[in-house]
Amino acid sequence: MPMHHDNVVVAIQSANKTFREYDFDKTQDTSSCNLVIPFGTEYSFLIKVLDDVRRRAVVTIDGMDAFDLILDKGNHSIERFLETAKKFKFVKADSPGVSDPTSSFNGKICVKICREKPLFHMPLLRVPDYNEPPYWPKYLMPDRDMWCDTQIICGTSEFKSTYAAESNQVMYCSTDVPRGGEIGATVEGSKSDQRFLNTHWNGDDMPYSFFNFTVRGKVLQAGYCVECGEKLVAGHKFCGHCGTRV
Repeated sequence: MPMHHDNVVVAIQSANKTFREYDFDKTQDTSSCNLVIPFGTEYSFLIKVLDDVRRRAVVTIDGMDAFDLILDKGNHSIERFLETAKKFKFVKADSPGVSDPTSSFNGKICVKICREKPLFHMPLLRVPDYNEPPYWPKYLMPDRDMWCDTQIICGTSEFKSTYAAESNQVMYCSTDVPRGGEIGATVEGSKSDQRFLNTHWNGDDMPYSFFNFTVRGKVLQAGYCVECGEKLVAGHKFCGHCGTRV
C-alpha cells in the first residue's frame, strides 16, 4: 500500500505490482504500513517525488543501511543495494545469507526522506569599472571585499552517496506486527543492472519524514491469495480479504 507525505509517495512492489496493506484493523497511521510478502520474492522500492524539489532517500532494511540516494521529480524504482549490484530478496529468517536470524529488526524497513534546501543567488551590485581595461561592468558582492565577473550560485556542496549515512541516528520502524505471516529478512538476490551517479546535495540539516514498513512472509500455496495469504473461496474471482483478483 503506498504511503504519501509531503509530496512524496513510497511503496514496496514486485514485478510492477504494489503490495497492499495487510492489517486493515490497525489504527490508521500514515507513516507505517504492515505488509505480507511471499518468501522468495525479489522486491523494489517505488518512490514518487511529486514536486520540483529534490529529495534525499535513506533506507534501512533489517537494521542495516541499504541505500542513500538523491531523487529528482518523477517516479523512481530502486531494486538493489547501493554497495552491491544485487536485488532485494525477502526470505525466511533462517535462510542462508541472513546475518542474524534472531534480530528484532528482521522484517523492519525504514525510509527516511528529506527535502533539498532551495538554492539562492547571492545579491550582487553591478558597478562600472573604468580603472583597468577592458572596462567592462563588474559585480560587487555586498558586505564582502571581493569582485567577480558573473553571478555566484551559493549554498551547494558535493554529495556522494554513502552506504553508512547516519547509521547511529536512524529511527526504525513501527513495532506493529501483521496478523499472520512469518518472520523474514532481506538478503542479496539476483544481479541487478541498475546504475547510480554522483551528484550535489544541499540539505544536510533539513528535517526527515519517516515511512515505516513491517514485513512478514508467507509460503505460496495453492488456494491462497498471493497478495495477503488468506485462503480463497472456491469459485470466487477475488480475494474476500484484500480484493486481489485471483
